[in-house]
Amino acid sequence: MLNLLENISILDKIFIFAILIGFLMLAFSLLINPKIVANLKSEKVPKPLQNFPVHQTNPDSYLATKSKLDRFLDLLVADEENIELQLNQSDLNNLYTKGIQIDKYKPGRYFYYSIQEKFIRELMLEWPVIIGLTSFKTREKTIYFEDLNQRNQVVYSSKMIKDVVSTIPLSKSGLMLFLFGASRSPALVPNKSSANVEYQRAIILINKLKSVEIKNHYLILKA
Repeated sequence: MLNLLENISILDKIFIFAILIGFLMLAFSLLINPKIVANLKSEKVPKPLQNFPVHQTNPDSYLATKSKLDRFLDLLVADEENIELQLNQSDLNNLYTKGIQIDKYKPGRYFYYSIQEKFIRELMLEWPVIIGLTSFKTREKTIYFEDLNQRNQVVYSSKMIKDVVSTIPLSKSGLMLFLFGASRSPALVPNKSSANVEYQRAIILINKLKSVEIKNHYLILKA
């Protein structure tokens, strides 16, 4: 068996490894997911699901927030000066959910935003996950803004993953790129190889900002 593996090329080994991963994912879906769903139906709700907040929204609320954001972006495009956009936590969640009442009891990845006095707290819940004993992954990110940079502190539910502290420019902020229309989710940060018109437009507009701050539970953008 070992001799056989030694005679296989690297590409073939990668292909075989990918197939094995695929089988593991299929086995997980067939064995674990039904158990999770059965537990939910029997009202055995796991704590990560039970504790994760869900924003109450509707299409009208989303359209009102989207209209406010679009007007600010239009003024940025026109190079207007002394303009300001204020978003509260309801606005952030409206933009994320797009006015749809999400069902956290269906498998997927979900976000929830709260704005504190000086920072934004981003909560993430993902289930199911392949690697892990609980089939759930949670993450808490604290977001600050300093001198047109975003400072993140990320705390994972798993003790195996260390907390992360980082500082990035606004042009690499998943939240900012999402607000400025470059991505469909704050979790997706486009890279240069996948840059499209929306991404290029977002970068140009983000670079026009003069200040970003969090004050009185509002995210405030000024240009």
